[in-house]
Amino acid sequence: MLFEDENLALAVLQSMIWPAGLIPEPDYAALRRANPYDRDLYWEDIMLDAEDEGIEFDSDEDREEYFQEACGYEFQNHGVRGDLLTLLESNAGLIPQLTVLRWHIPCEVVRACWPQWDGESTTFDLTSLAGIERCTGLTEIDIQSLPDSVDLTPLSVLPNLRTVTLNGQLRGSAGRPAAGRPAAGHQ
Repeated sequence: MLFEDENLALAVLQSMIWPAGLIPEPDYAALRRANPYDRDLYWEDIMLDAEDEGIEFDSDEDREEYFQEACGYEFQNHGVRGDLLTLLESNAGLIPQLTVLRWHIPCEVVRACWPQWDGESTTFDLTSLAGIERCTGLTEIDIQSLPDSVDLTPLSVLPNLRTVTLNGQLRGSAGRPAAGRPAAGHQ
């Protein structure tokens, strides 16, 4: 595992795709088709809701299409998430070339994992920066979803880091912390 927090891994992957262009954007629709939602886990809940709403289906294909779409509103697709993490692992050698880490959600990687995520939960918040030292080329970090409890100490080992923006607030620039919670090591 490259990063303690899988969401940090997804953030690195997203940033390697865009804005860095270090790896090509995957075919997210193909990833979702290759990882349908598990009928054993979700079928009963989804189809009982459909029955309660009086929804009728003309065919098994229509029923399956409804099931997959409804799951996209309710659940994260762990198969897609796993495939995206594997994509990052297979491109781990490019991580030191990443200069900007940007985690503004929702983004394409998040939409691939949970197509209809409403943004109301903390599902994609970063919970740890452990492993970020692999990103030695970072000059800028811009993270929208970082709880105050997350330890910023791992940022102190990034030799090129110049700008840190957390939850929309500049926390450090050109090696000097901004007011508020300082970027660790940039004092």
